[in-house]
Amino acid sequence: MLTGTLPPDEKSLRMHPIKLHYDEEQLPREFDARSKWDHISKIRDQGWCGASWAFSTLSIAQDRLAIASDGKEVVELSPQNLLSCNRRGQQACNGGHVERAWNYLRKIGVVPEDAIPTQVATQFPMNRKELYTTEPAYRIASKEGDIMWELMTNGPVQGKFIFKII
Repeated sequence: MLTGTLPPDEKSLRMHPIKLHYDEEQLPREFDARSKWDHISKIRDQGWCGASWAFSTLSIAQDRLAIASDGKEVVELSPQNLLSCNRRGQQACNGGHVERAWNYLRKIGVVPEDAIPTQVATQFPMNRKELYTTEPAYRIASKEGDIMWELMTNGPVQGKFIFKII
């Protein structure tokens, strides 16, 4: 199950990558995002829950928010909110689609971790004031330079391996 990330659906596979314009000669041989941005989030433990689809999506979203705001908006988003509420085609700790997680985050949003701590939650506070949303997800080409440029310019990226049985 790739730690909980399910294969992309046909619509996602047909998504055309955006065009990035950069000079490949300007790409450094090494780059550490933690050196450029000191507010990059720490790796979180998803335990035995197969929910990399939720944890990775929110980690990238909160890092990019912190980067875009120049460190003025640093928040830890609640994977439990996404696991418990994003049910359309998702299987919580038994796997999910990153594309659907991004779509949920764009259309509905999630609360900070302190509002719904990560655990098996049974009920949520009804007076949520803060919902964090994002712009639509986009795809970049699988070229190494494109991934490097995106990472250096906008922050962490989410990658998936697609295996095909021949």
